[in-house]
Amino acid sequence: MILALFLSIAAFADTQIWMKVGYRKKLIPKTHIKFTQHLRLEENGTAIESIIPELEFIWKGIPWFDVAPGYRLFWRRTKNDTLELAQRGHLDLQKDWSLNKKIDAGYRMRLQARQELDETEVRYGMRHKVAWEYDAPKGWRPNGFVEYYLTPDARDKFQVGVGSKYKVNKRNRVSLRFVWERFIVTKPDNFIVMMGYEYRQRKKKKS
Repeated sequence: MILALFLSIAAFADTQIWMKVGYRKKLIPKTHIKFTQHLRLEENGTAIESIIPELEFIWKGIPWFDVAPGYRLFWRRTKNDTLELAQRGHLDLQKDWSLNKKIDAGYRMRLQARQELDETEVRYGMRHKVAWEYDAPKGWRPNGFVEYYLTPDARDKFQVGVGSKYKVNKRNRVSLRFVWERFIVTKPDNFIVMMGYEYRQRKKKKS
């Protein structure tokens, strides 16, 4: 029923395809590094919207929340079909809870600053995300989220998504999500198909 609702939204919105490939490694106790390469397509998957390399550090040294600073470069397509370069830094504060043996919930607050590299203006924003995940049999992790973006330039928007992760083995994970994106004031709705792959390098145990 939920999937049918998202597909009905897709019929009246621009369908975008967001793909990402990630690599994650534990550097030292309670500290991980993560590199992700994003490719986003728009106009029903026929045109490049942006190319985004991203680097993040995840620090689990505080009992109340995880701290995750990150940096992105953007090559984003303009109306003239050229790729415009921009950068963005962010700081995440996130916390997960186990509601019971099968269901986890999480909250993330993100502070971010974005700048077009041919401009001096820096645009700031804040995002609030609430998510849930269900530990299903055989490696499946159905999940969903709601995220709201606060911006100072009247471009507030929210996203609602459902999908699932799949743990292939201890190192390899894939994911698929269907997302409805709604701008409060400006642009029309978007329907986004998110596909991801992540490789997690595990430290070898000392013999």
